[in-house]
Amino acid sequence: MAIAFKTSGRAQFDTPAASSINIAFDLSNTAGSLLVAGISWSSGGLGNAPTSVTDTRGNSWTLYSTPVYDSPNAQGLTFAYAVNCAAGANTVTVNYGTASDYQRVTVAEYSGVATSSPIDIVASNVAANTNATDNVTSTAATTTVNGDLIWGHSQKDNGFVTQAPGTGFTQREYLASDYLAEDLIQATAGSIAATWTYNVASNYLAFMVAFKAQATATTYPIYWYKG
Repeated sequence: MAIAFKTSGRAQFDTPAASSINIAFDLSNTAGSLLVAGISWSSGGLGNAPTSVTDTRGNSWTLYSTPVYDSPNAQGLTFAYAVNCAAGANTVTVNYGTASDYQRVTVAEYSGVATSSPIDIVASNVAANTNATDNVTSTAATTTVNGDLIWGHSQKDNGFVTQAPGTGFTQREYLASDYLAEDLIQATAGSIAATWTYNVASNYLAFMVAFKAQATATTYPIYWYKG
């Protein structure tokens, strides 16, 4: 089954610090879809990373177990996802370890994603970039099946920049000129990286997640024999 983008949502605030943030989807969710949340926070280190994600439809969310954090610039980045979601209007809540400031959170819905063990591969990076095209990168990883959803998000963590999605990627959300979420469908499995272009040099954090497509059921013809 082909994967398709359905809807998204976004929320951000800088100060004062808060221990949670709510993000509403623009449109109602469709039953059976994948929901993915890109989550950024500042200050507090990994001890201030998100502790749980919930939503008003009662979906079960999984937080990625290895967030990244840039200590010199006090910025963290991670993601969470929910499979086989319930239908209807939906607001997601991200809960942090303690009160955190400079939060950026986006949510997106995709149909056609596997409802069991959906993640193919994950890549992440904390680095410095130039203003060269696609120089901001999650680092490359190799997918194992055709038709993956390649979802990525990046967060600059010092200075002021203008971001653009990587070559071949579609921008889905752009917050405060410092956070951008994007995606593409990779037709054929192989090495790939989520990339972005910044207009100036900066430090950044980035994630790429490849989600597998839902398997298409095989159908066989039925023959009737008249004796």
